[in-house]
Amino acid sequence: MEKTADEARTRLYLRDAFRHIAAQAALPVIALALWHVSVTWFDVPEWQIPSPPAIIKAMGADFRAILPHLITTYGNVLVGFTMAAAIGIALAIAIYFNASVGIAVTPFINLMCIMPLITLVPLLMLWLGFGSKAKLVAVVIQSFPIINLNALSAFAGVNPLRLELMESMKATKYQKMRCCILPDSLPGIFTGVKLAAVLALTAEVTSEITGGNAGLGARIIQYTQYMKMPQAFACVFYIAAFGLIFYQSLSFIERKLTKNY
Repeated sequence: MEKTADEARTRLYLRDAFRHIAAQAALPVIALALWHVSVTWFDVPEWQIPSPPAIIKAMGADFRAILPHLITTYGNVLVGFTMAAAIGIALAIAIYFNASVGIAVTPFINLMCIMPLITLVPLLMLWLGFGSKAKLVAVVIQSFPIINLNALSAFAGVNPLRLELMESMKATKYQKMRCCILPDSLPGIFTGVKLAAVLALTAEVTSEITGGNAGLGARIIQYTQYMKMPQAFACVFYIAAFGLIFYQSLSFIERKLTKNY
């Protein structure tokens, strides 16, 4: 009987997983099919808009040439995003426990939120060069404010009854943060983290397009200059694939961390 129940639960899980994957894949597949039919039907030149099969072929044929730039882009996004998350959450904790810190840094954080990154990248490259340093700083500047603001908002929404209970037990600031504030705030924090992941990838590619010869953004510019549109779109697909996997990975981590709260 138990074995039959386990098999039924497994089948139900697999069926739900299949439906979930099929629902997510349906729209991209339909869009690619319409794209292919449109460029074929209207005989659109490849140097304008390549067909999906041509792009997929370029992704494989030119993979060795793209790989170093792919590593550069992916690596800078992951390192910069990790730094941004650490800075944003640590600063949110400092502001939460010390109002003076918030008064001092909040205007600068708000300024970073509203300042268009494209205006800062040329200056960063002038000061730090055209290598990874300027791009990492751009990723951090673009990403950490949204994490910080969402963390602060989540801290403010913590259940006051739980805080009162912690205070009645003479808990230290560290104990309150570890046992009460952070667990209660995880959904709000992850909202900022997932938004920052999108902004981190955008900041990296923008920096690569603005200047330098390394990274997928730089390769897109180089390929379009020589009308190699399948290769340029291949880089776009690699960026989109990374962004999707990155976002879904963070969502998976969020579900694992918040399922007990």
